[in-house]
Amino acid sequence: MNRAEQLDLNVYEVIGVDWWQDPVVIAILVGLLVAIGVGILFLIRRLRRPREQLLPHVITLQLIDDVRNRFETRQITGPQAVAAVTSLLKAYFAVFLRQPEIRAMTDQQWLALLKNQGVADGIFADCQYVVRVASLVKFNYAAVSIDEMVRLLDCAHRTIDRSKSANK
Repeated sequence: MNRAEQLDLNVYEVIGVDWWQDPVVIAILVGLLVAIGVGILFLIRRLRRPREQLLPHVITLQLIDDVRNRFETRQITGPQAVAAVTSLLKAYFAVFLRQPEIRAMTDQQWLALLKNQGVADGIFADCQYVVRVASLVKFNYAAVSIDEMVRLLDCAHRTIDRSKSANK
């Protein structure tokens, strides 16, 4: 055999398969398409499912209970808890009375608005109590005892319950 016969000079011959025809690439593409399809089906199913919406009073009561738990476990101080309860009540009444500007009001402006809106006397008295305690804490730097804090949280809870029943 001579040397020319030993050399394979046919360089233009197809030696392999194109990358898009390789079985591994096809398997990866099929896997990606299946994953995308499952993802789209999951999103469609999730979007069509009716969401369980919590009512504003339920959310507010849960948050008040959270403030109570955090105060009892000493994660927040008394003044922080009083401020949290006050802002929770303002946020609740902003939704309850459909007046978002309540959140930006001072405590006295908020009480005046409640009085002008004609809320029930029990609700108004509870809100006055919360504002009175908040004023003592904010402006007189009064310490909040555990008993006083429990009364304040119970009052806030009772206020939400009363307003919920008044709304029916």
